[in-house]
Amino acid sequence: MDALDLSEAHDDSHRPYRDGFASCNPGMMHACAHDGHTTIGLGLAQVLKQHEAQLNGTIKLIFQPAEEGTRGARAMVAAGALDDVDYFTAIHIGTGVPEGTVICGSDNFM
Repeated sequence: MDALDLSEAHDDSHRPYRDGFASCNPGMMHACAHDGHTTIGLGLAQVLKQHEAQLNGTIKLIFQPAEEGTRGARAMVAAGALDDVDYFTAIHIGTGVPEGTVICGSDNFM
């Protein structure tokens, strides 16, 4: 996972700070919910493994670098990461919509 040159907020209203979570590298943090994306990906991998006998084909779980904009996606496509993919779905955390709301788009999502 990549990190940004930012520091975690030192404010009791900021849950990561309040709960003692912070990067061990001062001035660097995963500011775009990367830990949440990783947790969701690992949870999905666990569920898929539990239902492996009921599934056919190959499933790829891909974590895109530089997801803001298209830099990471363009590089992954150029490298062939999606050459053998028939269906594709993606998620993003932190869209600013109310909890429990799902939004969809087929272009220019971010």
